[in-house]
Amino acid sequence: MDRHIVISTRTIFVTLLALGASWLLWQMRAIILILFVALLIALALDPFVRFLVKKRLSRSLAVIVLYLFIIILTFTVGAAGISPLFSQLDKFLTQLPDFFDSLIKFFGFNGYFQNAEQEVAKQISGLSGTVISATLSAFSSVVFLVTVFVFAAYILVYFETLKKQFAELFPVRRQKLIQNILGDVETKVGSWLRGELVLMFAVGLMSLIGLLILRVDYALPLALIAGFLEVLPNIGPVIATIPAAAVAFSISPITGVGVIALFILVQQLENNLIVPKVMQKAVGFNPLLTMLVILTGAKLFGLLGALLAVPVTLVGITIVNGIVKMDR
Repeated sequence: MDRHIVISTRTIFVTLLALGASWLLWQMRAIILILFVALLIALALDPFVRFLVKKRLSRSLAVIVLYLFIIILTFTVGAAGISPLFSQLDKFLTQLPDFFDSLIKFFGFNGYFQNAEQEVAKQISGLSGTVISATLSAFSSVVFLVTVFVFAAYILVYFETLKKQFAELFPVRRQKLIQNILGDVETKVGSWLRGELVLMFAVGLMSLIGLLILRVDYALPLALIAGFLEVLPNIGPVIATIPAAAVAFSISPITGVGVIALFILVQQLENNLIVPKVMQKAVGFNPLLTMLVILTGAKLFGLLGALLAVPVTLVGITIVNGIVKMDR
């Protein structure tokens, strides 16, 4: 008996429409990235805007005041620390192969890591030789940052209106639930992002104080690395320990052991004291799930994918939970 597969015109149309939409979204990925980062910034800053609104400022004026404060703070901190930071960073990259050499020799891994050591030296030498060009390239990112903050300002000013207009795209009986989902996303992602900023600052500050007490060279860039890598849960602190230990073991074995103990202590304080306080409103991920999400993001989209993997997953889980409630 012959079987005929019948594909309706509607199925073909829907399939072509889905493929076309996917292609369009891929072509617009840069714009989507800007909008997503702008949304994250808006979610992080919204509580401060609400605080200023309670002080009888209009929402537009509150956003302007907040942005002026951020600009002044950025320029003040930058003027005070950017010059010594770049100076230390240049020297740090130049000497990093020697630091790793000391670390490898201390643990007796010369034969095992000889080729890897040479490759690291080659890569680091290339990095140190291109610090100026990398700096110039970083300045080109100013356009991206300005664009992101302009979109974030727009979102902040019209936040409530945008949420209402988005909810109105759905049937009336679903609009209340959609608003609740948006509220959950706003609360959880905003809390997560603000918590991450607090963690990055706290870990960076504790690392800086500890490294200065231990008299470790290049304490400022090493502390900044530790603070920045805090955005990668579980993985970041381990990675941050490696360059710090390499520098410390080049000074003395005791200093090296002290730095490893310092980073273990900082991580324990973070996990048992800071994280429960600053992350209590955000959804906690299983450590294994977190690492899988970060590694997947890094594999698909590089460093930016690793950085955005957790908030994207958090948004997705929140939306799925809302849809499940919707279907009940």
